[in-house]
Amino acid sequence: MAKSPTSQHPEQLSADEAEAGSRSPNDDRRIVTEPYFGEQEQLEQERRVRRATQVQAAFWAAMGAIVVLYVFFAVLGAVDPVTAPGATIVIIVVALLWLAHAWQRLRRGGHVSREDRERRGF
Repeated sequence: MAKSPTSQHPEQLSADEAEAGSRSPNDDRRIVTEPYFGEQEQLEQERRVRRATQVQAAFWAAMGAIVVLYVFFAVLGAVDPVTAPGATIVIIVVALLWLAHAWQRLRRGGHVSREDRERRGF
């Protein structure tokens, strides 16, 4: 007695049966082919770029927040820059890097993305 195509495991289905979406009674998953594999790779690459940009923006925002917090506590008198020279030097270096990044970003066109400008008509 021969097995019917629907009782075979997905690995045992022929190409015609797989394309037709045959399924096994033991396994309710359909076999799906991916016709747009190149488009998926391109979309995944775009997601990675967006994610990396967001991580970079979060990093620079955190560096700016650290500098602002240090200045805030120094103004309140909770931190004395003279008695904490190590922390002061680190904060000065971070502040200079943060300012250099902000200056470079402004020279490249600011913080507004091209898509945002196009959507608003600028």
